[in-house]
Amino acid sequence: ALEVRAEIRSATNAVLREIGNLVASPEIKKLSQDLVTALAEPTNQKHTQDVLARMGNQTFMSLIDAASLSLLMPIVVRGLREREPASKKWSAQIFGSTSQLVQNVDFIKPYLPMVAPMLEQALFDPVSEVKREAAKTFGVMEQVLPEYSQRKLLPWLFGKLRTGEQGEQMGAALALAETLLKMDKDLAASFTGELQAGATDSHWPVRRGFLELMDTMPQAMKMDFVPYIESLFPAMLMGITGDKDQNEDPGHRAALALVQRFGDLCPHSLLDGFEGAYCCLLQNDSPEEAARNSVTREKTVVLLGKVAEKILEHKKFGQDLLTTEDCSNKATRERVLLLIFLARYDGDASVKRVANGLWKTAGGAPKVQKAIMPSMTKFLQRLRSGERGPAAQKLALEVIDQLVKSGDMDALEGEVPEVKRWSFPPSLDRAPEGILAALVVH
Repeated sequence: ALEVRAEIRSATNAVLREIGNLVASPEIKKLSQDLVTALAEPTNQKHTQDVLARMGNQTFMSLIDAASLSLLMPIVVRGLREREPASKKWSAQIFGSTSQLVQNVDFIKPYLPMVAPMLEQALFDPVSEVKREAAKTFGVMEQVLPEYSQRKLLPWLFGKLRTGEQGEQMGAALALAETLLKMDKDLAASFTGELQAGATDSHWPVRRGFLELMDTMPQAMKMDFVPYIESLFPAMLMGITGDKDQNEDPGHRAALALVQRFGDLCPHSLLDGFEGAYCCLLQNDSPEEAARNSVTREKTVVLLGKVAEKILEHKKFGQDLLTTEDCSNKATRERVLLLIFLARYDGDASVKRVANGLWKTAGGAPKVQKAIMPSMTKFLQRLRSGERGPAAQKLALEVIDQLVKSGDMDALEGEVPEVKRWSFPPSLDRAPEGILAALVVH
């Protein structure tokens, strides 16, 4: 269409119009003349943007044939190359929609070498809407062309997640969350151990990338993320840095988003993570580690309080956390109270202050303390045994001593065993060798 000679331009336009006449898809046929005009005048950005906008607002009700794709794809490619964010967003959206509606997925394959690199770059676009739409296309690729997705796209995405700059990691995390959502559920679940290993990696850049993924997964997967909570929530808590800049603390951002979404839907799935993280963070081998762990412990207790608040959103007049029967079950609500009660004896003043505030919010009157004391006794016995490490054991002994002195608890018999430092979270099974090697964290 850029040809100088009029006769060649005329012949090219005639070919394009003929292709438009061959289109079988009713929605594309309706737009075929606009598509031909945009193709015939590639330097006119307005034509491209107008037709992309019309296609972006079009609801496709029928399958798309090869002739339709031959008109659509050059416009999509042009839109992805433009600087205008709306054009890139519509192009990514259209590519994803058409990939799901083609009569034969093989029709898409010839366009992938050209389109895939531009979609990859769109993940790093400063405009969030462009990033989101580009990320969704990676999920579509996993859905319609899983072999291509797992062979070509996932290695690149996980490479960026591990070694990319922070903005690249965030874009890769968005795309991976969409991919995991559309991946075969058994296959995706088998790599939970790899995701946890990445989120607890000793190198901060790697850890940051996988924590970004943990932030995006619940948002993309919604209730489909529930099976992952017990495995991945502990890594989020242990990944909290306490940095005031949320962009620099993806662990806290991920944990907060998870609590806000699932705090009252399945609080029981969160409590092992809270207990384990809190007890592990009581340990330290240096003043620097002690200071760092105190900040993380405070953030963790604040998050536990948000779970309590989510449960209390369901309370009726006169109810407290223990008696809010419309949310979860008594054992779960009681366990939340046990963890808050324990944190009230924390050696750090900030943690103690937060816990005391939560205890009042939860309705921690003397009658509540009396009601949970049988369970509290069992809980403290467990910690006294060293099950959660020496620091939790020491704190349990202090709490027991205070409760015995106040007459709220009988002294416990038996020697206090010596225990070693406790590691948390426990390592999960790693992915089998040779299966989707791109996901394996080295």
